Amino acid sequence: MSKNINNKVLVGVLASLAIIFLGTNYFRKNNNKTTLKTDIIAIDTSQVSKIRIQKVATNGTEITFSKSTQDWQVSQGTISSVMKPENINMILGQLTQLTIERLVAKTKDKWATYQLKDATAIKVIVEDNQGKPTTLYLGKIKYEKPANQYSQYNLNGSTYIRVNDDPKVYSAKGMLSNTFNRDFNSWRNSDFLKVDKNSVTKIQFDYPEEQRLILHKKDSVWNIGEIIADSTKVAQYLTTISYKNNSKFADTFIPKTKADYKIRIEGNNMNETIIEAYKDTIASKFYLKSTMNPQVFFESDSIGIFKQLFVSSDHFIK
Repeated sequence: MSKNINNKVLVGVLASLAIIFLGTNYFRKNNNKTTLKTDIIAIDTSQVSKIRIQKVATNGTEITFSKSTQDWQVSQGTISSVMKPENINMILGQLTQLTIERLVAKTKDKWATYQLKDATAIKVIVEDNQGKPTTLYLGKIKYEKPANQYSQYNLNGSTYIRVNDDPKVYSAKGMLSNTFNRDFNSWRNSDFLKVDKNSVTKIQFDYPEEQRLILHKKDSVWNIGEIIADSTKVAQYLTTISYKNNSKFADTFIPKTKADYKIRIEGNNMNETIIEAYKDTIASKFYLKSTMNPQVFFESDSIGIFKQLFVSSDHFIK
């Protein structure tokens, strides 16, 4: 009797060990199948030559960033413009620092849940110097609640993504969809004017009917024509022209005559800066361009940047 009991105990122990062994192998294999790959996308920024963004909102008109010998260009349709260096640096930084947090789904039937179907995702296509593309699909953002009430405006979150033809869905750190979901003009170089105000020695204003006004520095004293100018007012104007930007691009404007207004800014150890303005008498607005960003025209109404730059002699007199 005792021997039979011992045999039963032994059989039970062996059965338990077999279950543990099989279970361990099962979970080990299962875990191997779902191991998170954190290197699903690897981009060498030195080899990137073109980046294309396709969004449903643009009705198929993609935004393209192209690398030239001197800078990066951004284009949409027939319009092409220079990019600000910080914009392309931000894009490349986002792509190279992409951090995968977890695997969310393994099959394409889950794409709709995370806004990753072709009809809803933001598609970012990165091409290397050989034209080889890597396609990143950006979907829904999952926002994280602020740690405290004082950080409510510093939102954090993660973005659901997929890569190339891989059906898997991943959660990536950061709000990538917001980064790439921008309109065309927001990628463009909106700088209009930038000068070192401490280096300026002469500003010449040319107005219609050959009227000319010259503000010049002589022996550390600013003069407007032959009259000593108000140093405070001159300082304020120099601060005004030290930096100006404008996001109102006038891509359809084509000048048919010479500029109606012109400003020439000269100084020590600096290139001459020229600003030209064309008056639209019908719409009561102006179109401006500068040597700093000569490829584009900017629009201004009569009380905007035009009025700030094109001033009368009274502006500099007490």
